[in-house]
Amino acid sequence: MYDFAVLMLLGLAVVKVVELVEHLVPATRPLRTLSTMVFAVGGTVALDYSIFANYGIAIRNETVGIALTGVIVAGTVSIWRTLFSYLGSSEGDTASTSSKVSRIAA
Repeated sequence: MYDFAVLMLLGLAVVKVVELVEHLVPATRPLRTLSTMVFAVGGTVALDYSIFANYGIAIRNETVGIALTGVIVAGTVSIWRTLFSYLGSSEGDTASTSSKVSRIAA
């Protein structure tokens, strides 16, 4: 249970670090996904944190487990951004629809 909370809070930290970098360097906004992955994987590598080791799941290479934990943390970032958007915060992305149809009144 605590491991899930650690994953979610690491995701929140990555959201805020990426937003800070985007605020300080506006040219990085188009690279949001890449910077999210870099900070998420870099954070788990720096912390040497593997969710798989904590749950006792055997992985052949420990480094791969740490990197995959970073990918999972990067996945939680979309949950935080959607939650911020739903709650009305200006930091969250608005929900996008797959098809936008312009309606013309007859």
